[in-house]
Amino acid sequence: MLVAKWWKISVHTTGIAGPLVALAYAFGPVVHSFFLLIIVIGVARVHLKRHTVLQVLVGGALGLLLTYLQFHIFFS
Repeated sequence: MLVAKWWKISVHTTGIAGPLVALAYAFGPVVHSFFLLIIVIGVARVHLKRHTVLQVLVGGALGLLLTYLQFHIFFS
């Protein structure tokens, strides 16, 4: 949310990416096909002209990276 104050990052892609990392960490490769949902949400946000491609990419990347780091630090 701190980034969103200055730049309209896509919280929708962040919000789908984070839980998918958590599910993949818990259930393994069976979840990997659901990562396509990040692309679907991202394309929808750009198509609706709510975000730029860069805002969607950064939102998804932050969701993936930050959730991965949390799980790696606390559960590895």
